[in-house]
Amino acid sequence: MAADRSTFLPPRDCPWVAREYNLDDKCKGLHQEIEDFVEWVSQTPEEDRMRQDIITRIKELVAKIFPHATVKIYGSYETDLCIPYSDVDIVIFGATKDETERTSSLFTLYNEIERSGMTSFIQIITHTKVPIIKFVDSKSGSRVDVTLDCESGAENTKMIKRYLAEYPLLRPITLVIKYYLAQRYLNETWSGGIGSYTLVIMIISYLQLHTKNKGKVVSDNENLAHLLTGFFHYYGNQFDYITNAISILEGGRYFPKASRDWLNQNAPGLLSIEDPHNPTIDMGCASYQIERAKEAFSEAYHTLNNLDLYNTDVSIIGKLVSVESNLANFRDRIKRLYGHTGGKKQKKRTTQQRFSRRNNREQRAIVMGDFFPTLGSVPQKTK
Repeated sequence: MAADRSTFLPPRDCPWVAREYNLDDKCKGLHQEIEDFVEWVSQTPEEDRMRQDIITRIKELVAKIFPHATVKIYGSYETDLCIPYSDVDIVIFGATKDETERTSSLFTLYNEIERSGMTSFIQIITHTKVPIIKFVDSKSGSRVDVTLDCESGAENTKMIKRYLAEYPLLRPITLVIKYYLAQRYLNETWSGGIGSYTLVIMIISYLQLHTKNKGKVVSDNENLAHLLTGFFHYYGNQFDYITNAISILEGGRYFPKASRDWLNQNAPGLLSIEDPHNPTIDMGCASYQIERAKEAFSEAYHTLNNLDLYNTDVSIIGKLVSVESNLANFRDRIKRLYGHTGGKKQKKRTTQQRFSRRNNREQRAIVMGDFFPTLGSVPQKTK
């Protein structure tokens, strides 16, 4: 029988655990834990105010140097697929009328951000398909990505919103896997990992082609536990990366990579995904660390499939992920900085309350690596 939520105290290393889970039906118990984990890992009201504050400060800075430019938000913040590690994704339109001056404008913005004192760490990456500024906000410790005139980000965000509305179970599955990949440094496309957009398409494809309810409803035979375990098993042990490419258009399908000349003879096992906005583009091949991701998926499947863990452990998800001190410090700091009650009314999140009583340690100096060490070894400028 489940414990009373008002008196149940979560274990220190698994703060999402909000109750005693169903041990008679272990799959249902895992489903319950996924629900609680998703509630805990989702953006808190304070984190929402923090990201809004970053956006406001960027808009003010951009208005000074590019008076006619507009600032738009895309990505996980806009789609409500944020986890604590998530960047704030910003695109600026109209900073320059000449495409040949775009890189120069990006460096102008880079210099202004650096001079403003807004950042404790900043880098500019120009060797990628879309040049980007990546920096850490000195006030909050959160990471920010800024690009210029990138239409695809807004298009992708609109599409993801449509699929989230069509497949309600897409969001919880995405948040669990996204956090899992982030803790293994496999969540950034620019470093060969599986970025959020690519991951969402992989999950959509799995729901389209390998589930009965298509991620639309929970049933006894297809709940969050079935979907999460099934995803890890399929992409960790079953999917043919050498032969098949993924398409989510028109209900989803696989097609031969060779039919579009996407088979890389030097790396035949690369992930191939059809860009929904431009089917001639293989957007999956950028995830060149797919072998590591595949191994991580397989490992997660074998962990989740061992339901006997429930005989002795409070949490099975705790066997997959952890709550590191830098994350606890980050959330505690954001709660202190943005814990006022004014402004936009926020959805109440009981997990935020559960998390806040876990950690009262003072935040150390805000430097790269205090919160999110994944960028700590990256050079300041990469051309």
